[in-house]
Amino acid sequence: MDHDLRAMCDAVAYVVRNGIEWRAVPVDFPPWDSVYAFYERWNKRGLPQQIVTRLRERLRERQGRKKEPTACVIDSQIVKCADTVPAATSGYHGGKKIKGRGRHLVVDCEGWLLALVVVAASVSDKAGAKLLAGRLASMFTTLELMWADACYGGNPLCEFMKATAGITLEIVKRTSPHSFQVIRRRWVVEMSKPQCCHSCGLSALPLAPSPVVVMIACWLFSQGRRRCCPRGVWWSARRRSTSAGSARTTVRLMAGCW
Repeated sequence: MDHDLRAMCDAVAYVVRNGIEWRAVPVDFPPWDSVYAFYERWNKRGLPQQIVTRLRERLRERQGRKKEPTACVIDSQIVKCADTVPAATSGYHGGKKIKGRGRHLVVDCEGWLLALVVVAASVSDKAGAKLLAGRLASMFTTLELMWADACYGGNPLCEFMKATAGITLEIVKRTSPHSFQVIRRRWVVEMSKPQCCHSCGLSALPLAPSPVVVMIACWLFSQGRRRCCPRGVWWSARRRSTSAGSARTTVRLMAGCW
């Protein structure tokens, strides 16, 4: 059966944002088994991550920037886990008094997702930053500067980031700790957190399949960013250049679901 691509993407976004069962997909969307098969095929090919990358590159060019970023911002977030999450994959954060997980993410200067790591809440911010450093080193060769808050301070981490990824870590501190203020550079990552972190789907997943967690975050991020993207840019990010066939056929071939 031929289903509309937009309806399939919206159905997947509905599931991963609300953390519901696949069989509970509302009847307004295509059948749940078709939606799940679509989701699995795209994940196996890494297409959600590719969509985020293409969107980032296209919009950076539209804003007069280079495709590959040279600076980034890092931050973490501690969230509670659902009851279905095993105790072995979650931890207790003593500072925030929360039992759950920590999400460590890196974005560029425009707030686009570069890398994401989900670990137990008991893992420190510096340990999460070291995990991200390895991913950034394998994905980007142009990064030179990273802004972070005071919890990432210290010479050992700065030296590790420089040696592993060639990135200079710069700490941006508050000027007044007891008043609201827009902090230089750090506000970008704070605006990006709701795009990929405020969802029930990420909290309910087990920690073990980290590629699945990253893919779900990419689904959430691409759907959230779609609202602020021109329609042509968002849809063109899904297409693969080809010499024959219509744009719709090209999208179907890329998705591998028809």
